[in-house]
Amino acid sequence: MSNPIHTFIDNNRLDDKTVVLFTSGNNDIRKYEQYDDNAPFLKRFFRDYIRDKSKGSRGYVTTTAGGNYVRHCHIETLEASSDQITQRTLKQVDYVKSALAIKTAKAQWQ
Repeated sequence: MSNPIHTFIDNNRLDDKTVVLFTSGNNDIRKYEQYDDNAPFLKRFFRDYIRDKSKGSRGYVTTTAGGNYVRHCHIETLEASSDQITQRTLKQVDYVKSALAIKTAKAQWQ
């Protein structure tokens, strides 16, 4: 996470708040899933991040600020227009809203 996000979490309690982290970057981090343990460090780092072996952001949000970490969404921006970035972001927002609605509905039925 970037320094501004760390600062925000350090200075705010997120108790009883649902947290979804959005990041953007000039690459599609999913392409790193294919790499094995002999790959260079950066490729292994992203691979493990994608495979959810890295619990850094989840732990930071839940332990430091008390938030309910739900998901991390990454928006690829490489050679994308503003409209494409907006559409990719809205697609992720819709996915998160649907997932939260299903989770809420399941909890109500139990």
